[in-house]
Amino acid sequence: MKLIKYIPFTGITNYCLEYKDNQPVKLYFNDNSINSFQLEIKNGGYVPKSGLFLCKSIVSLVKNKSILEIGTGETGIISIFSSKHGAKSVTATDIDKETVKWARRNGRLNKINNISWLISDKYSKIKGKFDIIVSNPPQLPMVNGSLHDSGGRDGRSIIDQIIIDAKNHLNSDGIIIILVFDFLSTNKQLGKRMTIFNILKSNGFNPSIMTEVKRIIRPDGKTFEALKDIQKYYPKYNFIDNESGDKCYKMQIIRGDLF
Repeated sequence: MKLIKYIPFTGITNYCLEYKDNQPVKLYFNDNSINSFQLEIKNGGYVPKSGLFLCKSIVSLVKNKSILEIGTGETGIISIFSSKHGAKSVTATDIDKETVKWARRNGRLNKINNISWLISDKYSKIKGKFDIIVSNPPQLPMVNGSLHDSGGRDGRSIIDQIIIDAKNHLNSDGIIIILVFDFLSTNKQLGKRMTIFNILKSNGFNPSIMTEVKRIIRPDGKTFEALKDIQKYYPKYNFIDNESGDKCYKMQIIRGDLF
């Protein structure tokens, strides 16, 4: 067994990965005895990256709140993080049965009893209203990709539907928080699609960007596979270069407050 610090983005701290036979098997978050937790990584599964950025963004918001997470993923990282940081209750959903099964396993591993794990296609099995809806949805422009990556033909089908139906599942002062890639027309129209900001406004939300970070496009990554479709559906988007000359885009945390 080998334990190493895990820092997928600048400012992400207190995480460590445990490896066995050069494969990641556990992710540890060590802050203090109350907030700390560990997650088992499924054999051949993914290690959270963008989810940790989203967790950092919501840490000051979840205490004593009721949380609905759309698309919890295999590790259940955002829901478990929310519970460990004082959320009153959490409902964690995913469309995939095996994904929910593994996430629930991580909940049991951490002896968490205020998370309800549901198999649900977005809001299809959701009852009641919540203080916060949070999501790190699949959003790459691809049709035949994995459930973890594919956001439909232009990447926006899941994001838009989460926003359009959110008001029906929020309390009167509720908020929605979504992680999005900036090439999907967050607040500038880059293709035929209405901006995400305008979708939020037309559905009763005041939108804002909470924070953002550059993300490198790796030649072996899923974003690289989707480049042609990104350029096809968002022709006005210009990728940015970092100091090393790598092509990058911005990962943004978008917040919508009901008005």
